[in-house]
Amino acid sequence: MLEGFIDIHCHILHGVDDGSKNLEMSEKMIQIALDDGIIGLVLTPHIRAPRFMLANEIVWEKFDELREDIRKKYPQIHLYLGGEFYYYSSILEDSPQMIRTINETDYVLVEFSPVIAYDDMLRAFQKLKANGYEVILAHLERYEVLRKNIDNVEHIKDMGIVLQMNANTIVTPFDREHKKFMKRIIKDELVDLVATDAHDLDTRKPCLSKAASYVTKKTSDEYANAIFVENQLKILKGKRII
Repeated sequence: MLEGFIDIHCHILHGVDDGSKNLEMSEKMIQIALDDGIIGLVLTPHIRAPRFMLANEIVWEKFDELREDIRKKYPQIHLYLGGEFYYYSSILEDSPQMIRTINETDYVLVEFSPVIAYDDMLRAFQKLKANGYEVILAHLERYEVLRKNIDNVEHIKDMGIVLQMNANTIVTPFDREHKKFMKRIIKDELVDLVATDAHDLDTRKPCLSKAASYVTKKTSDEYANAIFVENQLKILKGKRII
């Protein structure tokens, strides 16, 4: 069994998006994470106009508040700040200051509309990389253009895009199509990161252990360790994994 998971995509920071509602809820989510073997959490609040566009100063204040609170109660957990931003074509011109990277590295966690056209996705990746970002694609299983064509997954990986899958998709796939896709890309070791994308205390909890057990069983200890621990540690230090 792997130990010391790092969750690189979660919504545990309180009062900033549709995740944790308050400090108490964040504490409970962190306790769940610790009980599941998670020792590092990258808090990635949504950055999406017009609903989730809080100034960075406010987000950092919330982060410092949570970090100070947690330092006293759960000193064994490590917290980092990032963001999950919803891409639109002019964000680099309109609001570049809103693109909050993972732990102040070059890595940025990006999501798109689930029905984005593949050419539009490629153009977005090219534009982000041209502006100096290392791109992590959030929950790759949500995009129809990737589920329908594994060659597209391999292509964007060859471009240097880091591919993140949600743990819930491994443990309880949404439907047959998602299950088939998940099994294929885990088998082919195309996933680079598994994260919780946790939002609450019930259906979207910060848990990774069941997904890690599945990956270990279906592939190898080495690959499971890479996508649940080692790649995350490299990203937090700004190192390349592809």
